[in-house]
Amino acid sequence: MHKIKSIRCKRFIAFLILAFFSIVNFQSYNPLYARKKKNKATSVNQAEYQSSKNSFLGDLGYEENNPLYFGNPSDAESKLSYETNFLLEKKQFVLSYNSKNLCPNWVAWHLSSSDLGKTMRSNEFLPDDQLPENWYKVKKSDYQFAKYGFERGHMCPSADRTSSVQDNSQTFLMTNMVPQSSDNNGIIWMHFELFERELAEKGYTLSKSRSILFQEEKPIPIWL
Repeated sequence: MHKIKSIRCKRFIAFLILAFFSIVNFQSYNPLYARKKKNKATSVNQAEYQSSKNSFLGDLGYEENNPLYFGNPSDAESKLSYETNFLLEKKQFVLSYNSKNLCPNWVAWHLSSSDLGKTMRSNEFLPDDQLPENWYKVKKSDYQFAKYGFERGHMCPSADRTSSVQDNSQTFLMTNMVPQSSDNNGIIWMHFELFERELAEKGYTLSKSRSILFQEEKPIPIWL
């Protein structure tokens, strides 16, 4: 009996810890809360609809099926001075690019059943010409798997954009890639992505955002 009570107590403590971090994460990443902390005035008319499409516009003026509908995670902008937080907006996804780390800070995209089709993988990894002209554009050969053991890992998955050849090709731009270990890329993330697509196929719509962290003292294993 004492053992059962001990297990229940541990589960309750674990639940409280999870709830606490859930609240912290919500406050940290919710764009409305972030603006409140910075004392920036916002005026969101929650009754405002775009009459032509009858869809509510988000806080930044984006439609509901736009990746930035819930906000811009890092306030990225398409300005040359934003070298480590440069905004790239594409039809297939939106991202913040870091020209110092040579990969995205985060990538956001919208997923629904209409994004899924029968298009095969492009497998043509290409530099992103949308980057400023004088910036280095990462290419396929910059990832040296045999030397460092890191794959070209998609942020927005290829399988999330199979409704057309153009949509799938865009996911193979190098601005959508980060160094990933094989186990993470081909097992952990792959199964999570499969689960998300199953939800989309059942009629759910998903707003997805994925980011990465680097240890500054360790160089990233590309372009070496």
